[in-house]
Amino acid sequence: MARPWAGRVWLNPPFAENGRFIPQIVADYRAGRVSQACVMTFASLDTGWGQLLAEFPRWYAPGRVAYVAGWEIPAARQAAFPGMEVVADVPGEGAPPKASMVTYLGAAVERFVTEFTGRLGGWVDVPWDWHERNVVAMTAAALGMNLYRRKETGA
Repeated sequence: MARPWAGRVWLNPPFAENGRFIPQIVADYRAGRVSQACVMTFASLDTGWGQLLAEFPRWYAPGRVAYVAGWEIPAARQAAFPGMEVVADVPGEGAPPKASMVTYLGAAVERFVTEFTGRLGGWVDVPWDWHERNVVAMTAAALGMNLYRRKETGA
């Protein structure tokens, strides 16, 4: 944090310091210094910093991300997660302590949804105000499923 953030940012902060890093990236985004950011954290929406991220779209991995050697899944199971080489079993002995999420701050929500779910699986939790932009339909399309139906059509 010695240098200012600007433009597009990928942030994987030291988890013990999320309370310092997350408010800064959110403030920089809101001030317009950061145009887009992907923030990788544990999925801890019960924390103060997690509440700051709760208003933005979040991608959840199809398992737990292995940040430490020894948390990886066996090669035979790895084939189920193409493009993601560090997902561990849930639950299981030696698995990471929590699930992870990547939160997106930016205007290209549709691309975030299709890139993460389309390439890595998992799912995206989109705050309700983003649903007006048809992100739900795009998530379903990226997953190749009809997960959501519109009430007004009766489908």
